[in-house]
Amino acid sequence: MQPRSVRTMVSSDSRSSLRLRWALAALLPLLLLLHGVEAMSLHGHVGSDYRIFYDSVRRLLADPATLYAPDARESLQGYLYPPPAALLFLPLLLGSVEQGFAIASAVIVGCGVLSCLMWLSLTREALGLRRDWLAALVIVALATSTGAMLAVRQGQVGTIILFLCVAAVWLDSRGWPKLAGALIAAGCWIKIYPVLMLFWLFCRPQWRPMLTGFVIAAVGIPLVALVKVPPALYLDYFQTQLPAMSGRAIVHIDNQSIAAIVTRLDLPLEVYSLSYQTAPLPGWLRGGVVLAMLGAMTAIMLRVRRTGAPALTVASWAPAIACLVAPLGWGHTYVLLFPLFVQLCRVSLARIEAGEGWGEAVAIGLCYLALLPPGYHRLAIAEMLPGWAAQLFYARYAVAALVLLAISWRQLGREGKAARPA
Repeated sequence: MQPRSVRTMVSSDSRSSLRLRWALAALLPLLLLLHGVEAMSLHGHVGSDYRIFYDSVRRLLADPATLYAPDARESLQGYLYPPPAALLFLPLLLGSVEQGFAIASAVIVGCGVLSCLMWLSLTREALGLRRDWLAALVIVALATSTGAMLAVRQGQVGTIILFLCVAAVWLDSRGWPKLAGALIAAGCWIKIYPVLMLFWLFCRPQWRPMLTGFVIAAVGIPLVALVKVPPALYLDYFQTQLPAMSGRAIVHIDNQSIAAIVTRLDLPLEVYSLSYQTAPLPGWLRGGVVLAMLGAMTAIMLRVRRTGAPALTVASWAPAIACLVAPLGWGHTYVLLFPLFVQLCRVSLARIEAGEGWGEAVAIGLCYLALLPPGYHRLAIAEMLPGWAAQLFYARYAVAALVLLAISWRQLGREGKAARPA
């Protein structure tokens, strides 16, 4: 017979784990209900962003010189991406706009969900965590219920870029470094954001074959696209369109980039909450954003090397930083925050099971609440708030991203050790 003290003692870790399981089980149906409400809000219409891509590929096939509207680089409206990106939507011309949008929507959602699941698997393998399907379902449901996911389902390519970045990390972990590098290059030819993944690339033992794959794809994709994209269009994009576009920002609240937030500081609420007008970015702001981007990525790369933490953290930072530094960091761009969010959630749950980390979980939960409304959502009482409070609310995506980055930095540990949960 066991001593009374042993019989009556209940492990605090076991109690924490049991409470966590009940909380996750209760949260999951609520998240599924939220997904249902969001799906109903999108039902029956074709996203305006999708029409931009659909029309752009039609213009490219009819006359490549008309791909970019004459005022696109000033208004920042219409098709703004590298020329080969238009070919991504080429298969959708085989059906009607409605049929194409249905297919695109399935691909967009599928890429988002699959990216989250793959990153959860990568996190589990890198940190030695046990497989937990309930936690995985809740984390994926949390990430894909955010306003960024709701916005990207209007027909944007954010989750496709996300998938290319995540798949690159996945393939490298499976021994396919050249293909991993090629996927990063493919993402750069849709939007430039994945170029920050090169910081992760140079943290990997197989960086040379990855760099080889990147260079081959970076050169090969535009060469293959010459079938429909003439060289003059590339020259126009890199010499005229891109320099002009990168020097301006739309002031609307849906633009959650650092540049847009700083630009809004001098504008009245009725302008930046309603207007899609553009404003030139001063040189000091553009230069400061670039320096901050390079500084942040260099710092996390060095910290990972010093602590011995997995390079996976660098890969999660790269797309998160891209959300903040892009001149047009629309709300839908913040789907690129998913790897960082997913990784932090999984590590936090593991720490809670060990009886610690509740404060960290609360901070992540508050970030989720900030990311839940779409970026374009206008606060009904905004005019009653002090100016700084309205500015803060309309910068909530960027603030949440910065808080998540700070938590990630802290998780790496302070004494030269990676903060790895048991």
